[in-house]
Amino acid sequence: NRWSISSENGWSIWAVFPDQCINKTFWLANNGKIKIDVLAKFAKFEFLITEISNQERLERNRISLTEVISYKILTTDQNEIVKNLFTELVKSESAFFQSEVLRAVKRMNIHHEDFSFWNQLLQFLHPTIHDEVSHQLISIIGSLEDNSENNKYFIEIVKSHFSRPGDRVIRGTE
Repeated sequence: NRWSISSENGWSIWAVFPDQCINKTFWLANNGKIKIDVLAKFAKFEFLITEISNQERLERNRISLTEVISYKILTTDQNEIVKNLFTELVKSESAFFQSEVLRAVKRMNIHHEDFSFWNQLLQFLHPTIHDEVSHQLISIIGSLEDNSENNKYFIEIVKSHFSRPGDRVIRGTE
C-alpha cells in the first residue's frame, strides 16, 4: 500500500491529506510512509496556506501542514505570506500550536533572515507561561548571534522556564 510519488503522475498532497489527516486525524510526520520534505516538494503553496488558515480543521491537521510548509522552498513573496500567517497564528492559537510555529520559523531560518519579524514574535510571546513555547524560544535565541537584546530575553526566558510558580521539581538550577 505504498504511494507513488512523482510530478509526472500528478501526485499531490491531496493524495495523502484528506484520507490520512482529515478522515483518520493522523499527523503528517517524518516517521510516516512519505517524508515531510517530499510532501513539501509537491504540495501546492496556495493549498497549504488555505488549509493552515482554515480554523474549521483540527489543530493537528493545521500543525501538520505548518510543518510541511516549513520544508518548502519559497519565493520572497511566498515567504512574506507565510510570515504574516505565522504572526496571526502566534497571536490566536494554542501554546502547542505556537510552539510548532516557532519550530517552523527556526527550520525556515526566518529568525536569522528577518530580525524585525523575529522581534515581533518575541515581543508577543515574551513572557510566556507555557513550557513548550519557552523551550522553542530558548532554542531559537540560542542559535542567534550574541547581543545584549538577545541575551536579555534569553536570561529572562530561561529563568521563567525553570522557575514556574507551583513547580515543585528540583532541577539544580537555583
